[in-house]
Amino acid sequence: LEYLLSNRPMGDGLDYYNYATVIQMWKGDDKALSPFIKVADEATDKELRALANIRVGDILQKMGNFEEAKGRYRQAAEIAPGTSWAKVSSENASQLEMAMEVGR
Repeated sequence: LEYLLSNRPMGDGLDYYNYATVIQMWKGDDKALSPFIKVADEATDKELRALANIRVGDILQKMGNFEEAKGRYRQAAEIAPGTSWAKVSSENASQLEMAMEVGR
């Protein structure tokens, strides 16, 4: 699996997304963050990029990095606006923003 991240072009990003998912289940969020960011930033498939941005947002939110998480959710909504993930991402960003306002 390490071969995917070091010696192979990204392409649509499906292999990398699957790799990141396995790493997240096997080693946790800290180890999966970097592979998900790579997919979110470099994959050619817009839906995969949107899904990866959601996963990055979820991990960042768990880590307490609310501002960046909100940005990743918004990015996901912008990348693939016609998908059901866009609506979920927008809602996640809005709820996170409200929670941040209450916390201030």
